[in-house]
Amino acid sequence: MKYIKTFLYTSILASPTVLLAQNYLIKNPLKGVNSLEQVVLNVIQVVELLLIMATVMYLLYAGLMFVTARGEPGKLTKARDALLWGMVGAALVLCARVIATTIEGTVKGLLG
Repeated sequence: MKYIKTFLYTSILASPTVLLAQNYLIKNPLKGVNSLEQVVLNVIQVVELLLIMATVMYLLYAGLMFVTARGEPGKLTKARDALLWGMVGAALVLCARVIATTIEGTVKGLLG
């Protein structure tokens, strides 16, 4: 059975229409994206969205830590630290676009 599968896969890949792609036009799967710059910007937007979602989840987790601390000083300290670092992360994520735009403008200004 293994040899039959290997033979079938080889015969499909060795087919001239597959190898030479005769009369076959490959369409762009990313509609409206025609340059590498646009692809990178789209990837950055997706990553930014994922980071925002992760930050919100972490802040919710920090809130849950406060609720479950029940007044215990050690757990309250951990919850405060988690909230603090969650807010720092949120600030970084929200400022990342501004920082990237500033760097882009500076580089374009230097290069002409």
